[in-house]
Amino acid sequence: MKSTFLTDGAADDRDFFIDALKEVSFPSDLTLSNNGLELMRNLNILIQHPPPHVIFLDLNRIKLISCGIIDLGKYI
Repeated sequence: MKSTFLTDGAADDRDFFIDALKEVSFPSDLTLSNNGLELMRNLNILIQHPPPHVIFLDLNRIKLISCGIIDLGKYI
């Protein structure tokens, strides 16, 4: 099973993404975050574990840019 992270502040967009994964039968362990700060906390937890296979970001959210989420290289 693939580890997938989704960061999006809009609940309806998260629901749409979940429905899309189900429709294409993509087996995934999905972790949801409302913003980049939550994503960074989730990634910090995973330092002892394998990183996610895929991270989907809503780059239009202010908190994503302000917390330095674009520099994910140090986590992956």
